[in-house]
Amino acid sequence: MNAPLRADSILSFPPGGPVKPIGLFAATRWELNAVLQTITPYTKQSVNGVCYWAGGRGPVPCRVIRSGIGPRNAEAAGRAILAAMPLSAIISTGFACALNDAQVGDLLLGTEVLGDPGRHEPLVCAAQWTARAVQISKEAGIRAAAGRFVCRTRVLCRGEEKRALAAASGAIALDMESAALAMVARDAAIPFAIVRAVSDRRDEDLPLDFNLFLRPTGWIAGAISCLSHPSSLAGLSRLRTQSRIAATHLTRFHERYLDALGDLDQLRTASGAAS
Repeated sequence: MNAPLRADSILSFPPGGPVKPIGLFAATRWELNAVLQTITPYTKQSVNGVCYWAGGRGPVPCRVIRSGIGPRNAEAAGRAILAAMPLSAIISTGFACALNDAQVGDLLLGTEVLGDPGRHEPLVCAAQWTARAVQISKEAGIRAAAGRFVCRTRVLCRGEEKRALAAASGAIALDMESAALAMVARDAAIPFAIVRAVSDRRDEDLPLDFNLFLRPTGWIAGAISCLSHPSSLAGLSRLRTQSRIAATHLTRFHERYLDALGDLDQLRTASGAAS
């Protein structure tokens, strides 16, 4: 997946040809809104049953897609979008659980991603995209680390679970969608990157079992859980604050990252030299 790119090339646009949009996939509306702030104005559209927002940052066209939570939803959204339109790259973005010592709001950038145990080998992220993301993070004044991501089909709510997964996988971050999106990008032969902001730390217990909300009647079960454990409300307030910090840093990063891709003539020239 993702052939190496020259140091001066990050997008594979044909010389003089049309610029294909970048696909930014986010799971929830909170993550989605953090990205949408960078591409205003935009229009909401739908294709193959998947909602997306079409816009751009300067001359760089973008499609921001709400993938939904979990690998099945992410894969279905990715394949539906690519069946209807070409993308120059896929970026998995939003929030992540830190499996290293990162703090809330730090950026974690993928070099590779592991899915469920035994299903496939690690999928490699486009090295030049990750290197550029590290550079942009420094320029934006946001702490960042690059390394392996790992994906699971359920939320890990206890610090001890997170620490065990960190030790077993060697990963720096956990999310639920990136491995599925990496497979979609691999099959389409386009670059793939992961850019996520830390919303909960490795040693932190979540205030309730968020897996309740992933079930068909999950909101009812989740509400009952909150009412049964009033102490969880303080934890939810803390998590909301942490998510705001993560969203703010994510917006700041994407503004600078997309601005760095803004000279289309330079991008086309670099891509032509690299082809």
